[in-house]
Amino acid sequence: MRNLITDVPGVLVGNAHDGPGGEPPVLTELGTAAADCLARAVARGVYEATALPYKAAVPDWKTRFGGGRR
Repeated sequence: MRNLITDVPGVLVGNAHDGPGGEPPVLTELGTAAADCLARAVARGVYEATALPYKAAVPDWKTRFGGGRR
């Protein structure tokens, strides 16, 4: 599971439940990896999609926000 360290000394957000031995359960790690994979796939699909060829269609991501890195 990912940890988020805050600006407050001694505060660690992200590990709400640890399994035996202080390690997160394997199912939690698998779920986190699956969620990351799905989020990346959706983002990639949105980025690579093109707008429909109609005048009133919603613009695609690259047209609206630019396709190059800054």
